[in-house]
Amino acid sequence: MSGIPGSVGGGLFININAYGQGISDIVDWVEAWDPAARALRRFTADELAWGYKHSLFQDQAFSEYIILRASFTFSETSTTPLTYQSALDAARDIGADPNTLAGRRAAILEARKRARSIF
Repeated sequence: MSGIPGSVGGGLFININAYGQGISDIVDWVEAWDPAARALRRFTADELAWGYKHSLFQDQAFSEYIILRASFTFSETSTTPLTYQSALDAARDIGADPNTLAGRRAAILEARKRARSIF
């Protein structure tokens, strides 16, 4: 998700996705303020009803919650194969190994740069 503008709370709210991975893939829990109950609530990743560009916070019953904190589990190795052709092409062109995190990041940033230059 390198280079995607936004905030952590916004990313969690929409379950931001890019190049085959979503923020829901790495979140452990989210803490949010419930203004109606005047209480802090912690949600586990399983409770957040993730969908493509969707989280529980978009549902009417939770739309007033304010996301305050979250915990993520990151990995030093790739957890899913890169399958987006534009990123694979960029990796090849710049000599980046898409199977390493640094190489994948470089390839995705290059693919995003190329996509912006089309318009």
